[in-house]
Amino acid sequence: MITNGTLHEIAERARALANAGQVYGRGWSLAQICDHLARSIDNTVKGSAVHGTSLRSRRLTRCGRMKRWGFKRYMLWTGWFPAGVPAPESVRPADDVPLEEALAKLRAAAGAFERTCAQADPSWSEHSYLGRFSARGWRRFHHIHAAHHFSFLRGEPGTAVP
Repeated sequence: MITNGTLHEIAERARALANAGQVYGRGWSLAQICDHLARSIDNTVKGSAVHGTSLRSRRLTRCGRMKRWGFKRYMLWTGWFPAGVPAPESVRPADDVPLEEALAKLRAAAGAFERTCAQADPSWSEHSYLGRFSARGWRRFHHIHAAHHFSFLRGEPGTAVP
């Protein structure tokens, strides 16, 4: 389910999945997904003062910038997220993160994001491929990203996510 609500909804969805026993993923466990999402949100909150403009963005040609613009608009409009794209090293989850710890990290990251949104002029990091987002765009991106990962979860083999 993709919404445009607060990022606290992502943490609540993760808790509901854990309570329902939906903790086994196609590649990552629920704990690893929560850790990955928390790291992604934390990187967003750190802001452009920390990250600056990505090298990838500075190297794009005009055609590359147009492709990026179109891809970004399509993703935000449809809620589609590409599968099989490797996570950057900075957001790769720990192999052995405990579920409760990962859920707490995700809850804290969501809170930090919402507090940053409440600031008069928040500074956001730039996505390594998609470029800049507004607070609204980042919120939508993180909801789409979370829905993408949660869609891979199952309980016992062969069961679907509720």
